[in-house]
Amino acid sequence: QIRVMESGGYGSQGPAGSVGSVQPGCVYLVGAGPGSVELLTLRALEVLRSCDVVLYDRLVPDEVVALAKPTAEVRYVGKGTDVS
Repeated sequence: QIRVMESGGYGSQGPAGSVGSVQPGCVYLVGAGPGSVELLTLRALEVLRSCDVVLYDRLVPDEVVALAKPTAEVRYVGKGTDVS
């Protein structure tokens, strides 16, 4: 089962309204905001450092992707400029 939750926004919560640890078996959508690593929320940072897989596109700066835990599988999933 996949539960999709948004993380990083105001009042973001995990399953059943819990706030705190990253839940195994869940998908978290973390917005990169305006793109500056300094503007990520603490919850977004916590999720990035805990995830086993990180999927990102061209809107996410390399500095944000680099925050993923070292053992995470990191994959670019955005379109290239030659793709319509």
